Amino acid sequence: MRKFLLSIFAVMLSVFSVQAQTYVYQKVTSAPSDWSGDYLIVYEDGNVAFNGGLSKLDATSNTITVAISNNKIAADATTNAAKFTIAKSGDSYTIKNVGGYYIGATSNANTLSASFSEMTNTISWEDGSPKIVAQKGAVLRYNATSGQTRFRYFKSGTYKNQKAIALYKYTEESGETPEPEQPEIPVETVATPIITPETTTFNEGESVFVSIATETQDAEIYYTLDGTDPSTENGELYEGEIEITETTTVKAIAVKDGWNNSEVAEAKYTKTVVVEGGVVDVLNLALTGAEGTTYSSWSGKTSKSSAVYAGQSAGGNNSIQLRSSNSNSGIVTTQSGGKVKKISIDWNSNTAATRELWVYGKNTAYTNPTELYNASTDGDKLAEIACGTTEFIIEGDYEYIGLRSGSGAMYLNSIEITWVEEEEEPVAETWSSFYAAFPVAIPEGVEAYIVTAANAGYVTLTQIYNAVPANTGVILKGGSIEATNDNYYSGAVAEVTGNLLQGTMANTYISEEAYVLGCVDGEYGFYKADMNQQDGTAWLANAGKAYLPASAVPASAQGAANFSFRFGEGTTAIENVEVENEVKAIFDLTGRRVEAITAPGIYIVGGKKVLVK
Repeated sequence: MRKFLLSIFAVMLSVFSVQAQTYVYQKVTSAPSDWSGDYLIVYEDGNVAFNGGLSKLDATSNTITVAISNNKIAADATTNAAKFTIAKSGDSYTIKNVGGYYIGATSNANTLSASFSEMTNTISWEDGSPKIVAQKGAVLRYNATSGQTRFRYFKSGTYKNQKAIALYKYTEESGETPEPEQPEIPVETVATPIITPETTTFNEGESVFVSIATETQDAEIYYTLDGTDPSTENGELYEGEIEITETTTVKAIAVKDGWNNSEVAEAKYTKTVVVEGGVVDVLNLALTGAEGTTYSSWSGKTSKSSAVYAGQSAGGNNSIQLRSSNSNSGIVTTQSGGKVKKISIDWNSNTAATRELWVYGKNTAYTNPTELYNASTDGDKLAEIACGTTEFIIEGDYEYIGLRSGSGAMYLNSIEITWVEEEEEPVAETWSSFYAAFPVAIPEGVEAYIVTAANAGYVTLTQIYNAVPANTGVILKGGSIEATNDNYYSGAVAEVTGNLLQGTMANTYISEEAYVLGCVDGEYGFYKADMNQQDGTAWLANAGKAYLPASAVPASAQGAANFSFRFGEGTTAIENVEVENEVKAIFDLTGRRVEAITAPGIYIVGGKKVLVK
């Protein structure tokens, strides 16, 4: 019987040791020097008393599970098995049946549990055997006749003063005394780097020179400029000042062998771009017309620029309320206000810090905010503006803009959008001469002039309208005319008098000295040309063009290399062009001095290039 009980108990101990892992119950063969600690006492009838509080419960689950199969304590319960769990909570223990049989004195085993808060049996050693002198604790009991196994809790009773056959104590594994734990030597942490200057803004065209230092001697500093946390692998070794010219987040850590890395230091430098000129549209709740927290669509809204806005929003917290859950909330432009260059945001304090306003841009008009939720219509994503960021500069030229929430509900007191109207490229001044033997209509956008006077250094241009009379040389500004029958003007033509210009319908020699249209430094005038037969090098590219005969120029001005334009009455308000009244040497591009311009091309007159058409 004793051997049988011990074998049963050995199995039970294996269960406890498995649960506790690093602890086992070891048999005590002589009287202990003290009775502190956890003990199990085994009696002749096979019942087991617990003492000392079961302080060595499983560290993970804080429980011990005892499995019972065929009325015996077993390591692995199988068929017809019961499992009892001892769980500790503070100073209280609960024994619960999790598989069958009895708990306490009732057969309602699946629903009841037995709890107790003290297990302080007083144990003595008499005649080579342990016994409980005062009983207050729990006893695991089984009855082979009835097939019942129970946990019982006693304050006094059956097993008091009964000698036991064995005593076991909860001790370290293999009975070895554990070595005392070595106290951990604290590892020092490197001081967090100091970034100078602190977070700040700077103007476009300026630089910020950033320095980083740590108070820990001999520590190294690593930094990043892309917003990621630095490490020795992901970071640049700091070796001197860093020049910042764009909006940048600087992060830095300090490291030292044998020390913990420092915390990450951070500073942000924001470039402030001044958008000169432009028109600022202010979008607010009043402009949207939304009310309360009900989302509604709106369109056709304008502010100061020519931009037209459409949207879908609500008015929670007396602000523009946007969200991303319905795939239709946002603000777009259906008509451009020029080029959008800057967005300024006044965030409502009720907006969660994790919210982001997404900004899109494109050069075709939006129709409504639903297009911001379709990759084929949303345009280029320009920014994800985090809550709290008040300004964003848009690089590139975008004529239309879209705004939507990227992360749930947000509230915006106002949104300011700066538009810059694109300046039209100045149209280069174009001049040409014209002559036809029949009247020709003056095209729209083209101005026609005759020369009514020639003086020292300049000629006077007088504008004519509607049509160029037949056999009339003119100077054209802003375009040209082809002398073809298709351009024949059949209406009444005003008579032109006092015109000094002549012309020819075919390439031909001109027997006298003449001046033709040319350009120097963007300024047009008349320049001396050789149109006489002479040695065969005369300029013959004169068909359909006008020229100024030298005989029309006063004797005092004859021999001048060029004449600039001065405008007479009835002309456009173009400032006069003054040219010094002196005879200037003329050179071709080979450097050879010539008496006169002999063909269309580039010449050097008075040290300046002249284009002659």
